[in-house]
Amino acid sequence: MRTALTRAIFITHALILSMLAWQLIGCHGFDDVVAPDPESSNYPFPETPDQLMANFASAYASRDLAGYAATLHPDFVFVPAGAEANAKAHYSREKELRVAANMFSGEDREKNGVVIAGISRIIFERCEPLGAWNADGDALRRTYAVRVRFQRDRGSELMVVGECDFTVATAELPSSGGGTRRGYLILRQVDRTD
Repeated sequence: MRTALTRAIFITHALILSMLAWQLIGCHGFDDVVAPDPESSNYPFPETPDQLMANFASAYASRDLAGYAATLHPDFVFVPAGAEANAKAHYSREKELRVAANMFSGEDREKNGVVIAGISRIIFERCEPLGAWNADGDALRRTYAVRVRFQRDRGSELMVVGECDFTVATAELPSSGGGTRRGYLILRQVDRTD
């Protein structure tokens, strides 16, 4: 139980990081980010939503871009805080991977002529599932309460607090023995943090 909760905490905060990275550093470079298929992943096969989220948390916490990419559905959509009604503000898997690549690098970035120090530490203070996985059409959805502290070696610290919804869906994924197996991928993240 404790391991599952710890993994859930890392998962939620990792998704928040991607939203934060987009807000802090935008997406510069990394135009050719290509996600590997789950067959080449170093993580257990995502045969359940909880295993998928554990893989996501592990990959994000270790800044493993290939591992993180293997958790995202080809039709993945990120919905920034306050933008649910504005479909033009939502962004795709490709853009999410560019944002994650910038965040995982830990390097300083320049935005509008201002240098923004890279994130050096991420502290997960809270990530609790609020209820069970619920059916959402052919997918499953779950809300998490989150509180994440982003620290830099230079510059200000940032705290993200609130809730995030995650939607996961089944997909036929390559299996290590050849062929495919039914597994889960993250289809959608809706950020409701402050």
